[in-house]
Amino acid sequence: MTNEAIKKRIDELLFENNQIILDGLNVLDGRVEENLEAIEILQGYCHHEFEDGICIYCYKEENE
Repeated sequence: MTNEAIKKRIDELLFENNQIILDGLNVLDGRVEENLEAIEILQGYCHHEFEDGICIYCYKEENE
């Protein structure tokens, strides 16, 4: 295998890895957004008990 062939294959693998990482991040971003929305809904049901400005149950800030 020539150095040029090695470089070409490494570049292909690095590109593939980057695509996998980006695809994974997109999935994670969507999942994180879903979780944040679910947390916000749950915080709406919480009977808050604030300590130092943060609810001890749902972590909502007192001034929100």
